[in-house]
Amino acid sequence: MKTGDNKSRETLSGIWIRIYSGTDLVYESATPEKLTTTEKW
Repeated sequence: MKTGDNKSRETLSGIWIRIYSGTDLVYESATPEKLTTTEKW
């Protein structure tokens, strides 16, 4: 089943990993790096 208009779709490629120990962020990595500035977590 298709929904929405193909013209309005966007594609995002990459991976953003965050590793926490409790509430402390211990590791963060994104590829491509611009994901961290263009996308909200």
